[in-house]
Amino acid sequence: MRFTRDQVVAELRALRKGRGVQKPDVAEQLGPALRSLCGISPADDPAVVQVKLLGRLRALIDELPEDLGLVVAVAMGLHPETRQKFLQERTEWLAARMERDPRTVRRRIDEGVGLLVSQALAGTVARRDDNLGWYVRRFEAVLRHDKASPECLELRCIVAERPELAGIELSFTVPPASDDPPELLVEPVYGVTVTGVERVRRNRFTIRLGLPRPLAVGEEHDFAVITRPAAHQPMRSHYVYFPERRCDEFDLRVRFDPDAVPARVWGLAEAFPRDVDEIRPSEDILVPDAVGEVHVAFDHPRTGLGYGAQWA
Repeated sequence: MRFTRDQVVAELRALRKGRGVQKPDVAEQLGPALRSLCGISPADDPAVVQVKLLGRLRALIDELPEDLGLVVAVAMGLHPETRQKFLQERTEWLAARMERDPRTVRRRIDEGVGLLVSQALAGTVARRDDNLGWYVRRFEAVLRHDKASPECLELRCIVAERPELAGIELSFTVPPASDDPPELLVEPVYGVTVTGVERVRRNRFTIRLGLPRPLAVGEEHDFAVITRPAAHQPMRSHYVYFPERRCDEFDLRVRFDPDAVPARVWGLAEAFPRDVDEIRPSEDILVPDAVGEVHVAFDHPRTGLGYGAQWA
């Protein structure tokens, strides 16, 4: 069943009231248009409904211009600094941050929601049925920042959630550190073959991986790849993982050159995508050891929020 733009906008306006998407009973308050947009089926339990809803909304918000993305995230209750009980309180927080009156902020919220819905219905943000077919049991990343060209060894254990899972897709963002479009090189280590690397936005890539054989439902599979920027390309001062699906464990180790350790290194947890660009040290200060390494680990990182390390 197809839904009009006005129907989706109306459901989002209703959803943003009160605590927004953080309502305990949010699954019961979703209308048919949002359920369709987020790929929610009648068989999904409330926990699955919330995962699908938050993941879809965060992906859509990430495609908006920065100013509109912020106001929509706050209005919907998705921004980690604004979990107030009422929409009016979140609007006042935005007004203070933007140095605008609340009436102007409300117009900006409506503008952002309208653009989000238009992009969603036009298919600007691709939905992949693949997202429902597997989840990550464990993800380990080892970033080698002690090399002339940084590279990251990424090891994953995935679990199939649909029969005959023969391939998967990973999303990877390379924040630009210069005016040139970033490049991404992907090398299989074991357990997969790289069938394609597609640039979907200036700094965002889709990595397509083929599995050795189709997996059955519930079957686990381990694989590893190395990702690296082009040799001439500098790297931004962070490694942050934004889960797009269920992930049970995320483990990150960053190795710096012992003779060139950053002045400050800190951990990030539940970070909003645009907060990472502000380079504000968190209270989780990480001290590199004698060989220049820091290590952080996270259990059940939340879909759409960022986890990792940053330095300056």
